[in-house]
Amino acid sequence: MGWYHIRPATGNLRAEQNSGIFSKTALAVLHCRVQDIVVFAVSWALLTKLDEICGKRLLDTMSLGKILIVDDEAMLVESLTRAALAEGYEAESAPDGELAWEKLQRSRFDLVATDLRMPKVDGPTLMSRLSELTPSPMLIVMTGYASLEAAVDCLRKGAADFLEKPFEVEDFLEAVRKVMGRTGKSVFYEPEWDKVCTQYNLTKRQCEVLRALFLTGKSNRELAEDLFLSTNTVKSHLQAAFDKLGVSSRGQLLQKLRELPATGPTT
Repeated sequence: MGWYHIRPATGNLRAEQNSGIFSKTALAVLHCRVQDIVVFAVSWALLTKLDEICGKRLLDTMSLGKILIVDDEAMLVESLTRAALAEGYEAESAPDGELAWEKLQRSRFDLVATDLRMPKVDGPTLMSRLSELTPSPMLIVMTGYASLEAAVDCLRKGAADFLEKPFEVEDFLEAVRKVMGRTGKSVFYEPEWDKVCTQYNLTKRQCEVLRALFLTGKSNRELAEDLFLSTNTVKSHLQAAFDKLGVSSRGQLLQKLRELPATGPTT
């Protein structure tokens, strides 16, 4: 790159003709200009300093984004972290919300994928703190059936997506791709219920129960109390709706409804 040059040997160094001590190549190396070597060293030091100031290496700029995965299930976290790295993302992990918050304060992340139920600091508490960061990272909630109501509440408060456990690694990557491709703040929209009911041939009561589940994530018993129905009736209507929409769980149902054409944001 022009930082040093190898010149042919001149008369400055003379070897005995038959000594065999110095070859022509060795003599050429000895004649490298010292000042060029210094320039090389200074240039390297300057580049290293610039790299330090920028805080990122060239490879970092090629990353698809930086993800923090928060869950107390060590094997799950390891699998998701490896998959994210292999996909081209920067990925770090934390076993609970407390350590996650420490990392979030030290470094900027584009996306946080967190479980809801964890020791020390749980998912909802961690989520409430994200608004203190500028810019605040996007959020994916990972949850089991028992905490679906909390997941719905997180979606209403700005979470970009959720995954119902157990899920496949590819499901996680697909959610990450979808969320990282968005711009702007996440908003919780309701589907166009009239169109949903018509498209899937739902009865008025089935649509009513479905909407209540979508908005609250409550258990069958709690939905029954809110709608003044028996628990068995709610269960029957939901099962019929599940069959018509081609889903087998509450999480799949909620996910499918969120992907349908929507009206304005919920209040």
